[in-house]
Amino acid sequence: MENFLSQHGVEIFLLSETFLNPGQAFRLANYICHPSDRSTAGGGTAILVRRNIVHHSVPVLGLTHLEATAVQVTLAGRHGKILAAYLTRAH
Repeated sequence: MENFLSQHGVEIFLLSETFLNPGQAFRLANYICHPSDRSTAGGGTAILVRRNIVHHSVPVLGLTHLEATAVQVTLAGRHGKILAAYLTRAH
């Protein structure tokens, strides 16, 4: 993954089905990982943001069947929000 991100100049990368365990850290050179908080392993979302981008996590509240991770970024002096979402089960 690290080679792919570097080769293609990826600044922000959205992940789903991360299968990270609760409290488990995911580290990748030159990126900060923002995972969704889960009470159990499996599924999950995360956003990787290159370290040189001004950003911070944004809470996503009130979801029942949708998992989501959000960050607010500042690029070229403009603010925007990015959301990685995953539907945990079909309805």
